[in-house]
Amino acid sequence: MKANIRMSGILLAVCILLGGCGSGSYAADTEMLKMETSAANGMMMDLYVDADMAVEEAVMDKGSYSAPTAAAQSGGSGNPAAENDLTNRKLIRDANLNVETKTYDEFVTALEQQIASHGAYVQNGETTGSADRGNRWANYTIRVPESRYTAFLSVVSDLGTVTYKSESVQDVTMEYTDVEARIRALETEHDTLLGILEKCEKLEDVITVQSRITEVQYQLDSYNSRLRRYDDLISYCTVYLSVDEVEKVTVPVEEQTLGERIREDLAENCEDITEDAEDFAVWFVSSLPYFGIWIVIIGAVVLIALQLGKRSRKKLDERMRKRESEKQNSTVEQDDDGMSR
Repeated sequence: MKANIRMSGILLAVCILLGGCGSGSYAADTEMLKMETSAANGMMMDLYVDADMAVEEAVMDKGSYSAPTAAAQSGGSGNPAAENDLTNRKLIRDANLNVETKTYDEFVTALEQQIASHGAYVQNGETTGSADRGNRWANYTIRVPESRYTAFLSVVSDLGTVTYKSESVQDVTMEYTDVEARIRALETEHDTLLGILEKCEKLEDVITVQSRITEVQYQLDSYNSRLRRYDDLISYCTVYLSVDEVEKVTVPVEEQTLGERIREDLAENCEDITEDAEDFAVWFVSSLPYFGIWIVIIGAVVLIALQLGKRSRKKLDERMRKRESEKQNSTVEQDDDGMSR
């Protein structure tokens, strides 16, 4: 910040030295330049003093720095309440919650009511899954006023079973104070440059001062935007909420006894067997039309096979009878020949 102030002071001196606002004799111009140079030096010193005071006041106001007390210097703890006072700190809070529920629709309805009653709003939200299958889930990004943040977390935690929860706090007091001090210094420089611009008569001086004004204005806009972003994150906390629809909520293992764990696993196995039997029954009944079609096809194939088998056996029998007949005829002929001889 002081570097920016020194730069503005140097630019001021250069503009005044180069500006030569007015005309006259060489001696008059020389005297005028000396007076304006002295005035510029005085203005630069005033800028340094004002900027330093602005920074100190901002730091003191935001509570980022406090002069050491007698108790602190002597190693004492002082007033614990004063030391733990966070009212002047700039804190950005956010939380992550994973919640399970067996009544998804009721949970969503209650959540919407709590969001409205706490003055919060949903920044982002997405839902997927099927209600028929009971596997819906949703992700929400919820912005909650800082004053209602703790109460909102407590209420949402009671709406379902929390399987995961984390909170984080980011202290941006120093950054916030520094941005405010930079804005004040830049505003002072901006006003000073406007005053110089009114006195400049040479085109090159006007261009130089206007270029610096543009640069200062850009920095002001950037710092003001950053400050508004800080204000938004500080005044409204962020809650990332994930909701899962389940048939049975998860119970942490560390909260169960051995007997409870055995009973729970046994009950789960029985439920799994029952569900599998129900699924098989549903599949079997729903597949009966296909079974009927396959029975007809298989029956037709069996009948055709039987018919073909009968025909094959009949032909085989005829062949066997024909062979027997031929054998008998051959034997008779042989006997007749022997008798005739």
